Amino acid sequence: MTKKGWGITAILGIAVFLFIIFFYSWVFDRLELVSRGLASPKFPYLKYSQEDLNIMFPQYENEDVVTTQTPEQTHAIFLEHLQAGDIDEAVECCFLKGDWEKQKEFFQGVKDKDMWDVMVGDLDTEINEDLFLGTKATYSYIGKSDGGEYGHTISFVKNSDGVWLIESL
Repeated sequence: MTKKGWGITAILGIAVFLFIIFFYSWVFDRLELVSRGLASPKFPYLKYSQEDLNIMFPQYENEDVVTTQTPEQTHAIFLEHLQAGDIDEAVECCFLKGDWEKQKEFFQGVKDKDMWDVMVGDLDTEINEDLFLGTKATYSYIGKSDGGEYGHTISFVKNSDGVWLIESL
């Protein structure tokens, strides 16, 4: 082989080597994006647009779910069951399922301490919206005890059916 042939072979070898390194780097970067959910898992691993990412991964779960029961309606239903003395229905209609047992124990404890009427009386008042975050909301109400008035809060969270449930009293 001549000097010219060796030169062309060397240049082609370097070009192929650089292409392989570039391609490996590009594929590795794209696969990293795929593993994070930011690019399509199909070749050529195109990056998702911000709009696509917003649809796939909403900032807040249940944010775009249409409200079917407002916090005020949940409070009214909850209060109705409390006034009837039905702890199970009050908890199961208005609290997150994972909190049912804890809340039933709490309300049974209130009943056992003969504080049921005081609690229902405090809750039987108008609630006012303090903070609304799309899927979470906080309302306040005024309770009366020992001749004084005390502020309390109720936190609500929206479920995937559009029903606002009590997160905490």
